[in-house]
Amino acid sequence: MTIGQLSKTVGISASTIRFYESAGILRTPDRKNGIRDYDASTIEELRILIYLRNSGVSVRSLSSKNLRPEIERRIDQLNADIARSQAMKAQLEEVLACACNGERQHCIIFAS
Repeated sequence: MTIGQLSKTVGISASTIRFYESAGILRTPDRKNGIRDYDASTIEELRILIYLRNSGVSVRSLSSKNLRPEIERRIDQLNADIARSQAMKAQLEEVLACACNGERQHCIIFAS
């Protein structure tokens, strides 16, 4: 299949496919009459790459044979982001619950 057909099949641009090839993340296909000729296995490879990219795994790490450390690092990063978000949410809920009526001396914001 051509790069255009592959692009439509997996839903990413041809330039992204070319980038993955030049970065060594996606193997370079054989050519027929000078035109890239992708086989069906490339669809699966790209779907994996797309899935990982949508999960926040960096493009740089996708060229590695062992993605486990990068996936674990991403999970740790997401857990830290979740903890920060939960703390921010709790602070905002305290502000909503504050009964200061605009009086600073009774406001939760100035109490700490």
